[in-house]
Amino acid sequence: MRARREFAEPRIRERLRVALLAGTLAQAGAEKQLMYCARGLAEAGVDLRIYSLTRDEAYEGVLKGLALQPSWAGPSTNPLLRLATLGKLMRSFHPHVIQSFHGFTNLYVGLIARWLGAIGVGGLRISLRHFRQANGGWTRWLLRAPTGLVVNSHAVLQEVVDSGYLARRQIYFLPNVIDLAEFDRSARSGDAPAGAESGRCTVMFVGRLVPQKRGDRFLHVLATASRRGASIKGLVVGGGPERSAMEDLAWNLGLLPHHVAFLGPRRDVPALLTRADMLVSCSDDEGVPNVILEAMAAGRPVITTPAGDAASVVADGVTGYVVPFDDIEGMAERIAHLAASPHLRRRLGTSGRRRVEQDYSGDGLAGRLLSIYRQMAHGLGHRQVLNLLRTGPEVVVPSHTAAMKGALTTHEAGGLH
Repeated sequence: MRARREFAEPRIRERLRVALLAGTLAQAGAEKQLMYCARGLAEAGVDLRIYSLTRDEAYEGVLKGLALQPSWAGPSTNPLLRLATLGKLMRSFHPHVIQSFHGFTNLYVGLIARWLGAIGVGGLRISLRHFRQANGGWTRWLLRAPTGLVVNSHAVLQEVVDSGYLARRQIYFLPNVIDLAEFDRSARSGDAPAGAESGRCTVMFVGRLVPQKRGDRFLHVLATASRRGASIKGLVVGGGPERSAMEDLAWNLGLLPHHVAFLGPRRDVPALLTRADMLVSCSDDEGVPNVILEAMAAGRPVITTPAGDAASVVADGVTGYVVPFDDIEGMAERIAHLAASPHLRRRLGTSGRRRVEQDYSGDGLAGRLLSIYRQMAHGLGHRQVLNLLRTGPEVVVPSHTAAMKGALTTHEAGGLH
């Protein structure tokens, strides 16, 4: 009996179980932040599962590389069938926390969390105005169904408070982050950007070609700066429903074929940013654009509209310039000014890199997320979750965890953005 006790398996402490629900795993900003959170939680020892409404998209491969195979909600788009499927899948896992990374999946999270006695963490990564336009009468339910709401923008947080949908204590701020080591490795792996020419400054626009990103505004700014004599070449990186209209506008403005190039979706965005001279973000609606953080990580100045938290991320005159939404002339003037001054571009770019290192590094992301879970559990009086978080997640993590950074780096080197 003594020998049995000596060589018995040690008792394994229960780990916090967390389910992350993605509305999509496409190549976009919310999905990239989901990857960072998933990796951080897994490395912290959380027992993690990923669920998605879609399949065969860009970030599914990244998750497989992290040994986190997503569970698919099935082919039906009927909300009730999706709810039933997700509930059945999660019931077998019985998570303590269920978190949504897209606002339109918040209701699933809220209902399933109530059924399973879990904490439901909702998400909102776009302005409330845009969210209302997209969801209409469902907005109230999507915001109120979860236990609390995580936002990545102070501007969005204030919108929700002012709306009266939620009290301030129910809303939690979790800023976007960037893994600088991975970004730097990815930046060294790509080819030179098609369309760049020696002697001309490269001005980049990166994002989905959808109305709220205002690619049309970028083209008008580019044409205005060119007429002022700025020696520049525009690069449009991304795909979407507005591409055809943007190309037509570029022809009408005299930008095609020599003054702008449409590169489509690219898998080497970090490398493209590193080889460009500046980034221009023209959006009407944002939370915090990931590409602004990436441009600053690349040491490039950013010219942006004050959409979402862009005006607080980009320090005007220090890391770039913040220009009013419809000030085409002002934005063109700043492009021309930067194009004429390599020294100014270096100074602003260096300051931007320093700002990202200090304020937007991915270090500590899991700790901030676990702190949010702890605050929600305290508000609910959820003793089981509080006890698990008080003792900390299991420190002995699965053997695949050590390879996680390499797996994500491999995919990110391909430029998933």
